[in-house]
Amino acid sequence: MYRKIRITVVSLVIIVVCALSSTTTLSYFTDTDAKINDFTIGSISTVLAIYDDVTGDGKRPLDVNRYPLTTGEQNDIPFYLQATNSGNVSVYQRFRVVIPIALASMVTLDLSDMDDCVVETAPDYTCSNADYIATYNSSVDNTYAEYYVVSKNVLGVGRTTSEWPTTSIHIDGNFVADDSGFACENDSNNCVLGIRAYSDAIQTAGFVDAVTAFENLTETY
Repeated sequence: MYRKIRITVVSLVIIVVCALSSTTTLSYFTDTDAKINDFTIGSISTVLAIYDDVTGDGKRPLDVNRYPLTTGEQNDIPFYLQATNSGNVSVYQRFRVVIPIALASMVTLDLSDMDDCVVETAPDYTCSNADYIATYNSSVDNTYAEYYVVSKNVLGVGRTTSEWPTTSIHIDGNFVADDSGFACENDSNNCVLGIRAYSDAIQTAGFVDAVTAFENLTETY
């Protein structure tokens, strides 16, 4: 009788162990672990502004009507460029000032803190200061002359470019005012006396610096 009881107890223990093992196995094969990945698609955008007065607390947007040109005299128009990153990723940024080829010999862009450097003196001649690198192309497709002013600094989201890459447009006394050369559509962010300004931006990923980033950028007008 004693031996029979012992056998029964052992059998019960074995049954319990088997039941626990079965439950554990079932749990393993029915387990689900879900992960949701949210990917942000980069939006590259900058807002360009042009000012003619940056003194005091505010900045005054450029109004070309305040600067009537006088034929036969030198004309200097204040021309301060600024760009703000309105996208959601950091970018490399450059300013591009486009001059009709017919006016190229009469128009000079004055660069801030680059007084000893005249970029028009030689093809691809480069000037720089602490924040910008400037170059000049005297003929783009025989249609435009262009200034390129590349920011050395990464432009973070919501950040504004360092002040100031340019200070004025200088027009010599040999110009002849006409509708084709000095027309303006009254949009200070696009057209100033027939001279157009752009803010170009490109993502930082994949490029070692700003100059490399803009080497093969396709330009739009």
